[in-house]
Amino acid sequence: MTTKYARTTDPATSHEAATTALYSNAHVAVEEALRELGVAADHEIEAFVNAKTHVYSGQRLRTARAELEREHIVTYNRNPDGIPTYGKTPSGRRTHEWRLA
Repeated sequence: MTTKYARTTDPATSHEAATTALYSNAHVAVEEALRELGVAADHEIEAFVNAKTHVYSGQRLRTARAELEREHIVTYNRNPDGIPTYGKTPSGRRTHEWRLA
């Protein structure tokens, strides 16, 4: 990943940390999940990753997925007409589906 993120109001140490941030195991786990699943919602990525003995919170995986999206590695899944597709969360709510770009 090339883009490093720190808020302009963050202290200098946060900016220093952002410039040395590495592509984490959580990023690799999200990519692995989407490579295997093809298309998945965040909760499906979380279930896949944690079933493989990686132990990440849903929030950590969503953050990694969002960072991968900013880097154009992950994108919304779209139907042939270019309209984003949606899945359902376990509680029945609509959720974006993701795929590798």
